[in-house]
Amino acid sequence: MNNKILNISFIVFILFLFACKNNSVNPEISSSFMPLHKGNKWFYREYYMTFDSSIVYVSPDLEYDMTEEIVDEKLINNKVYSVIKKRYFDKIHVNKADTFYARLENKKLYDLIKDYKTNKYVINFFADFSIAKGDTFHFEWNGFTYIGEILEKSSSLIKIHYKIPGGADEEFETTFKKNIGLVNSYSTDWRNGMELTKYELK
Repeated sequence: MNNKILNISFIVFILFLFACKNNSVNPEISSSFMPLHKGNKWFYREYYMTFDSSIVYVSPDLEYDMTEEIVDEKLINNKVYSVIKKRYFDKIHVNKADTFYARLENKKLYDLIKDYKTNKYVINFFADFSIAKGDTFHFEWNGFTYIGEILEKSSSLIKIHYKIPGGADEEFETTFKKNIGLVNSYSTDWRNGMELTKYELK
């Protein structure tokens, strides 16, 4: 379940927060909440939250235990997708790598998601950056309808809460920062997630 939640959160991306020498990005170069440019790279740490709200890192000895990098572009069904390679460096997923595909269109984030029932990739709509705080959108994945609600929205940040109506153990939240990308993904049910530690944007 933990891997499922983390995969959902990036499918993107899927995932971004603190300093590195390339952290200053020209808004004219990256003008969205998910800048999908070849060469962009994000570094993440997995964590879980204790019941007293303390953060415990899964790999405390590592500066980051996973990266996501846009390595190429690919034309799929006449749409150009960014090819995102996700690599793991923790002890549990040694040398593991996944590939995701994502695109932005009209302030909406789309990705190709693997449907585990059919073992095929399907085009999905993961986030809508155009709607207002309190508004909702939905998408289908693995036979379930996910509802996304905009919890916070400003000119520089969007926080989205996802849930399956009537479902259990599936609620999670994602936070995007403009000109950076996904900075945090957190399962509100399982109390685990991943946060950005640094990023390198082209």
